[in-house]
Amino acid sequence: MNSRIQTRGRSLLLVFLLVLQHSFSVLSLGSCPQEWTASDGTIYDLSLLPGSVDFVWVGTSFTYSWNLCMTQTQPKCPSGTSVCKYNNNEPVTYISVGDLNTQAISDGKDGPNTGVTITYTNPAVCSPNTIFTTNIYLVCDKTVTETTFVQFSPGTCVYKITMNSPYACPKEIKNKNDGKESLPEKLGGGSIFLIALLCASVLYFGVGSLVRWKGMHQTGKDILPHADFWLSIPGLVKDGFLFTKNKITGGGSSTYQKL
Repeated sequence: MNSRIQTRGRSLLLVFLLVLQHSFSVLSLGSCPQEWTASDGTIYDLSLLPGSVDFVWVGTSFTYSWNLCMTQTQPKCPSGTSVCKYNNNEPVTYISVGDLNTQAISDGKDGPNTGVTITYTNPAVCSPNTIFTTNIYLVCDKTVTETTFVQFSPGTCVYKITMNSPYACPKEIKNKNDGKESLPEKLGGGSIFLIALLCASVLYFGVGSLVRWKGMHQTGKDILPHADFWLSIPGLVKDGFLFTKNKITGGGSSTYQKL
């Protein structure tokens, strides 16, 4: 009994792991690349492209169904097909003109900063030395709100699809300080000296005045620490200015008297 339960449990676990592996493989193939860099360094974020939406173009003789980044959902198309072609009249034949596992991304048709090109191929030979190839030109267009079909150019073996999309525009690189306060520049020696002098002056006059007011009961101008010295500074500056002026110009007599 126990061996049967263990066997059944192992079988269920194996099935679960196989389904999980398949799911991861689908996810890995079923999304547009989040970031792609063009030949000139332009960066694109293609993750918002409609990878789960099929686009269809109906021509005179054939219909084409394609998906930008996944396999398209037409059930009768070959497995793993991203771009499918089938005729409009009986008998209907479904052909892959682009397999998902051949996806290649390159610069836009008008330059590396104008959009991107997604190319799918089918190794099956279309004509001598030519394989099925589908080029999907995604053109940057900020005037539209979603990816829109513009033109389909069918050929014998090579097919060209043009689409406009706001999600095929270069990624905007924000400045590293955008939305953040800029860090202050490193303070120089002079700035540090001035800040220290200001702090020392506030501390000197604040604490000194408090001591003379509370401890020594001084009032008025006498509340300042070393009041006589600070009050004499204007006069000393004036005398120094006049002395220097007289030395330079040679005029006037010195205000200093010999002892």
